[in-house]
Amino acid sequence: MSYSHLSYPDTTQFPFHPPEYDPIAIRELNDAGVLHFGPNDMYSKPWFNHEEQRQEYYNKFPNAYYQHKDPAKRGFVTPYQRKSAVSKVPAELWMTIAQSGDPTPVGAIMPLSQVSGGLREVVGNMSEQYTTLLFQPLGPKRKLPSRQQVRERVQKSGNRPLTIAFAVDCVDSEMPSGLLDIMKELMCCLSRWQDVTLYVPWTHGMVELLNRGDGPPTMLRSLRLEGHTTYQSLDPFVSSLVRYAQSISRFHWVDTFGQESYNSSGFATALPMNFGNLSQLHLDNPLVLPDAFLILSQTQRLVSLEINNLSIVETDPRTAPTTWISLPMLVSMKLVVHFEMFEARSNVSLVGPLISYLIAPALRHAHFGFDENWDQSAFASLLRKSNCQQLQSLVFDTVSITEENLKETVQFSMLQGSLQSLTIKTAEQPWSPLSQKVLERMTPSAKSSRSSASCYVPGLRKLCVNLFTIQRLNGQFAEMVKSRAASGLLKEVEIVGTEDVGSRFLKRMPQDVEAVNTLGPTMGLKVTISAK
Repeated sequence: MSYSHLSYPDTTQFPFHPPEYDPIAIRELNDAGVLHFGPNDMYSKPWFNHEEQRQEYYNKFPNAYYQHKDPAKRGFVTPYQRKSAVSKVPAELWMTIAQSGDPTPVGAIMPLSQVSGGLREVVGNMSEQYTTLLFQPLGPKRKLPSRQQVRERVQKSGNRPLTIAFAVDCVDSEMPSGLLDIMKELMCCLSRWQDVTLYVPWTHGMVELLNRGDGPPTMLRSLRLEGHTTYQSLDPFVSSLVRYAQSISRFHWVDTFGQESYNSSGFATALPMNFGNLSQLHLDNPLVLPDAFLILSQTQRLVSLEINNLSIVETDPRTAPTTWISLPMLVSMKLVVHFEMFEARSNVSLVGPLISYLIAPALRHAHFGFDENWDQSAFASLLRKSNCQQLQSLVFDTVSITEENLKETVQFSMLQGSLQSLTIKTAEQPWSPLSQKVLERMTPSAKSSRSSASCYVPGLRKLCVNLFTIQRLNGQFAEMVKSRAASGLLKEVEIVGTEDVGSRFLKRMPQDVEAVNTLGPTMGLKVTISAK
C-alpha cells in the first residue's frame, strides 16, 4: 500500500508543524475503514493512526518526535527519539524533581505523572511522594476526596511518617461533607502522624475517633491549629490529642483570617501538652499574662517564642512567679500586646512584667509591639541579667519608647558590637524617639572608618523606620544615613508607611525620604520605600 500522497513533516526544526493532508484521500480511507480517529483526538492523523504507515514513517525518519497514542506504552518522554538527551535523564533526577514540587491534594493527579507513562511509574513507586496528605475543599460544593482515595494514598506511603494538613481558604465553621469519613480513615494511621494542621471549628464531635487509632500519636512533632476560639470551648479532640502526643516540639496557633479574638485564661488546662519538650511556640490566640508565666516556666528548651496577642483578664499580683524564668536556648522572641488593649489606652503594662522575669542569654532577635506603657527598666533588666551579647535584631513596632529610652538602648555596651538591625516604628503622635540628639550620637565622624567608629552601635547594618518616626526631622536622618554609608557601616535602609501621607497626622512627605532615596545608587546603599 502506497502513501505517497501524504507528505512527511520537516524534522529539522522543533517543534515542527504537522503535515498538510489530501482531504479527498483522507475521506476515502476513512470510509474504507482504514483510518479510525476522532475530530478531537490530538493523535488523529492519517499517517499516525494506521500501524503499517506509522512503522514505514518511523523506519524512514527514526529521529522524528511523535508520541505514541497509548501513554502507558511510551518511554520517559521521547519514546521514539532514540538520541534524545531527555530520554537519558536518570530516574533519580526525576525523583528529585518530583519531590521539589508543592504537595498535591489528595484526589488530584501528580503533575509529573501526566508527562508520560514511564514517569507515571516512577512517581507511583515513590512512597515519599504520598506522605503529605493535603485536604482542600474544592468547588462550590466544597467537595473533599473520598475515603477510598485517602486509603489508597495512605497505603502508597508505606510505613513512613505522615504530614496531614487541612487547607481552608475561607472562614467557615460548617464541617464539609465527607470530613468525618476522612478522619476515620486517618485514625487507622494515627501512630504515623508527624506534622499536622487542623482547622479548629471542624474538630467538634470527633473525640471518640481517637479510640479507633492504631496506636498513640507518639511520632507527632508539629501541631498547627487554625481558627479562633476560647480555650473553654475548645473541642476535647484537640485536648486529648495533645495529651497523648507527648513529643510535640512545635506548636502553632495561627490566625490567617483575622477572626475576632477573645481574652480568656486556661491555656495550659485546655491544652495539657508536654511544655518541657517545646522548641517553638507561636500563638495568635490571646494569651493572658498568668498563663504566659505558667507556660514559660516549663519551657527550658524553647528556641522561638511568638505571642501576638498578649492580654490580661484581671490584675492579680499573686500570679507572678517567685523566681526568675530561665530560657537558656531562646534565640527569637516576639511579644505583641492585644490590639484591643492598645486601642483602649490601658495603663497596664504587659510586656514589662513578663520580660522582667526572663533570662535569655542566647537571645538574638527581639520584637516588641503595641505597648503603650513601655517599661524601659524591665527591658534593661533583661539585657543585664541575660548578658545579651548576641542580640542582632531589635524591633520597636508602635511602642511608646521615648528619646531617653532609645538613647539608653543604643548606648548599651553589650549591643555595640552585636546589634546589626534596628527597627523603630512609632504611632500617630507628635513626638519621635529618633530625635536630633540621638541622630548626632549615631553619626560617625568624617575621619572614622568601619574599624574605628566612635558612634553608637557601629555594627548596625540595617535601619528601618516609618514616616511618623522621621516626620519632624529636616534632613538630619538623611545626613546620618549618608555618613554611616560613607564609612561602610550602614548597608540597608527601609522606610515604610507612605500610604499614610495625606492623613490628618501626616500632611506631607518628609524631606528625608527623597534625600535617602537618592543615596542608594551613589553610596551603594540598598534603599526600600514601601507603603506598609
